[in-house]
Amino acid sequence: MKNLINIIFLFASITIFSQKSLDATIITKNGENITGKMRVYTELFDKNSVDLRSFIRNVVLVDENGKKIQKIKAKDIESLKYSNFNGDTLTFLNNGNMLKLEAYVGKKVKWYREFRIHLYDGSLQADELFIDQNNKEYRVGLFNSLKNKLKELTKSKPELVSEIDNVKYNRESILNILQKYDEE
Repeated sequence: MKNLINIIFLFASITIFSQKSLDATIITKNGENITGKMRVYTELFDKNSVDLRSFIRNVVLVDENGKKIQKIKAKDIESLKYSNFNGDTLTFLNNGNMLKLEAYVGKKVKWYREFRIHLYDGSLQADELFIDQNNKEYRVGLFNSLKNKLKELTKSKPELVSEIDNVKYNRESILNILQKYDEE
């Protein structure tokens, strides 16, 4: 019993002390522009990394003391923009009942990261979505290879095939390939 109380106290203190707030700009579907502080939770082992699950379905606006002012559901949000603890500005757009990350917007292609919360363990799952200038969607998920979808997307520039085949996939390498594809 004593150990159970200690474990509960440990998890409660981790949750309580991981709450922070960030300045955010929200545009709702009815055109209302809201600027304020958004409550976020940080990752367990990296206090400068925002846990996206803290706002991917609902955004909670707080005052200067951290008290809840307003709760906005993701389905009512058109866009959400905030700067994270590293100074990077991130934009999230409406994707039904959740928000999706706008990772890159170029001349020929747009890259989005769509999220879903796994029902079994609560982990955040991400799928890549690329949209070309003709609004054709290229979805990368569990059964689609990122390499094959990038080749299909960039087929008008065959010089990128060798780079796509040999690159280690991370955010920077995908961004680099998409920027090269956007070059005239």
